Amino acid sequence: MSDGDWRYGGDNPQGRGRRRADGQPSDPYGQSSSYGQQQGSYGQQQPQQPSYGQQGYGGQQGYGQPQQGQPGQQQPGYQQPGYQQPGYGQPTQQGYAQPQVPPQGAGPDPRRGRRAAPRTGPKVVQSEVIDPYAQSQTQDPYAAPNSGGDPYADDGWGATADDRGYAQNASGGWDDGGDAYSRDSRSTRGSRRGRGRAAEDEYNQYDQYDQGGGDNWGEEEGFFDDERPRRRGGKLRAWAPLFVLVGILSLFGGCIYAGYSYYKDKFGPAPDYTATSCAKDAKDKVTVDVKRGATGADIAKSLYTAGVIKSERAYLNAANQNQGSTGIVAGTYDVCPQISGATAVLELLKKTNLSDGSQIIVTPHEWGKDVIASLIEKRKWKQSDFDTAISQNQIGLPDWSRDSKTKQFTIEGMLAPGTYELTSSDNPQTILKQMVANRMDELKALDFDNKAKALTCGTAPCTQEQVLILASMAEAEVKTPDDASKVAEAVIARLKDNEFLDVDSTSLFVLGHLKSPPTHDQVVNGGGDYSTYAPHHGFPPTPVAIPSKDTIAAVLKPSTIKAYAWCEGDTGTFFVKKADFLKAQDHNPCKAKAITS
Repeated sequence: MSDGDWRYGGDNPQGRGRRRADGQPSDPYGQSSSYGQQQGSYGQQQPQQPSYGQQGYGGQQGYGQPQQGQPGQQQPGYQQPGYQQPGYGQPTQQGYAQPQVPPQGAGPDPRRGRRAAPRTGPKVVQSEVIDPYAQSQTQDPYAAPNSGGDPYADDGWGATADDRGYAQNASGGWDDGGDAYSRDSRSTRGSRRGRGRAAEDEYNQYDQYDQGGGDNWGEEEGFFDDERPRRRGGKLRAWAPLFVLVGILSLFGGCIYAGYSYYKDKFGPAPDYTATSCAKDAKDKVTVDVKRGATGADIAKSLYTAGVIKSERAYLNAANQNQGSTGIVAGTYDVCPQISGATAVLELLKKTNLSDGSQIIVTPHEWGKDVIASLIEKRKWKQSDFDTAISQNQIGLPDWSRDSKTKQFTIEGMLAPGTYELTSSDNPQTILKQMVANRMDELKALDFDNKAKALTCGTAPCTQEQVLILASMAEAEVKTPDDASKVAEAVIARLKDNEFLDVDSTSLFVLGHLKSPPTHDQVVNGGGDYSTYAPHHGFPPTPVAIPSKDTIAAVLKPSTIKAYAWCEGDTGTFFVKKADFLKAQDHNPCKAKAITS
């Protein structure tokens, strides 16, 4: 359609009107549309609006026929004040009319839209302005088309003008039945969908988006339905308070249960077995490790883990009531399962329940190499592991504890006597480290370093290693600390005179354990570097036995009886002076006169 058939009064919002339907006369007085056969179109911009005819309305010239060559000339006949009527460029047709192509040079193409041609003349308003709010009765948006003067009724030309403006209305074309139900109109509740054919088709196309949605805009009720959109999760919100209440009650109940459990475990009767005995030869005994320095709680945990007691508190209660529980030593125990806490305490106090490989006893007078051999037998450890721990000094040896010949670290004389419990977590390094640590504690208590340097070995102060060797010789030769101090006096006197020490025990360290007493020739010639007979002067390379703490303390304070040699006789060890020793046959102290004082 031409721009003249869709005009709301220009850009003036107060001048907006409606489009006329097909087949309705534009003449407000009801005249027939004889102008439908005109071939002219509104294509040229006229300075003035052509008249309706030269002979008045319905004269010789057809209605809407512009006067060629006479723009702006007023003709007698009907004139609408202020109304500028353009010529109609298309014949009136039912349905969708095909716009005609304007003649060459006729002006802008009318297919370009409503505003294809700018107007310079006065704005033309329709002869009758319809006020949608002038009706005295409430407008029914769902009334039949053209009934009761409804300004929103369908008049066959499509949707009325609304707040979306010309730019949006232009999207549907001029002759396609009006606004083609755009997506924007779907989102506006107050908008009306066009009821033309094209708008209906386009509406059906977009209706598929409303299948299963919250508000079905495709319903026949129209778009003026003000029903509130559904709220999702309505049922869940209804149950939410109940869920919150259940959660609070659950939390409260959990706190009460936790408090009750704590009180029951802390102050209530401890779960306990009823068995009160464990046979020594029971076949179902289990192994329990009690580590060094373990507390009562540690022991209770080990017993509970092994299945001996029913609860840790059962043992702790029994141990607190039995003062003897403090005498439980570390080690590996063989204990019956499922016994009472009090019975478990008694079983751990029995040394017979200690497994054979759970402890080792280090005694004075024995050799350090024998201690290592016993550990290998009990725990099935390797000699190479001990050698590595000693040579790399992973056991805490002092720097002076070295072999005088090889300059390597040695454990001889550095293992403190005592009973050592072995657990599954022990290894060669840990057990030797403990023995050396105990020895170092003993030496520190004796002020060993300072007192050793106060002694003279030959012509120079003694070293710590020399004094420890002296203590080991005294440990191997005599049986009492008093005799050990006399041995120290005799050895120091011999070193001062550069005499040979002539001590048999040093050679026995090399000869090992003999089935019968060694001969004189074995002692003199079989000791190698450890022999103290001629031609070997001075001390052997290392200590030759494990001295006790008392023996070490004795040699740090030598006697003053002028002992120069000693002999172990039938009545015990006796000592002789230097003069008597030199007088004896072959310098044999056993043939010399003993010191009687």
